[in-house]
Amino acid sequence: MDYRQGDGTTPDDGGWVGEFTSADGQIKLVVNDPEYDWHIDARLDHRPSVMRQVLTLARMHGFELMDEDEGDPEFVDDETIRIYLAPRAAAEPLLRVVAA
Repeated sequence: MDYRQGDGTTPDDGGWVGEFTSADGQIKLVVNDPEYDWHIDARLDHRPSVMRQVLTLARMHGFELMDEDEGDPEFVDDETIRIYLAPRAAAEPLLRVVAA
């Protein structure tokens, strides 16, 4: 999976600010820590397989989809939907090791 990293990605004191766009340009993951703004903008004709990859990328970076009661997706324009993300709980491990 190939992604383009947007301009202005910086690990400044307030956190990260940047955009990551899927190779086909249909889905954009936006991270703006200082503004507490984490979301995915997806064109309505995006491929579900690419969305799964973007959600995996978001999860690897510590984000998950907001619960339904926290925030609903919204239309940015006639062809783009915005899905809001939230930081994952720190206690939730990404992988679980099970002894055999």
